[in-house]
Amino acid sequence: MTEKRTPARCFAPGEFIAEEIAYRKMTVQTLAWKCSCPVGDIESVLDGTMPFTPAWACKLSHALGWSADFLADFLMGLEEGYQAYRRSRDPSCPKP
Repeated sequence: MTEKRTPARCFAPGEFIAEEIAYRKMTVQTLAWKCSCPVGDIESVLDGTMPFTPAWACKLSHALGWSADFLADFLMGLEEGYQAYRRSRDPSCPKP
């Protein structure tokens, strides 16, 4: 028997990152400075309008002191799940 599973909740990696920087009492401006990128880019990743990429994993690993491999594996997995969820809900979303 094959059953289709639906996750309880899908979210963009930016939501996880936003929670982490809030826990660290870090501002978006500080994270942007540590990542050497514009504040607008950080905000776009946090709100899910800019996809999370391996390049972001590298920038965030330096800024947050995490392993780039962890960020790439974990957050790219969140990104893939989030984009699949969006496509299942909105057929106009671009396919990978």
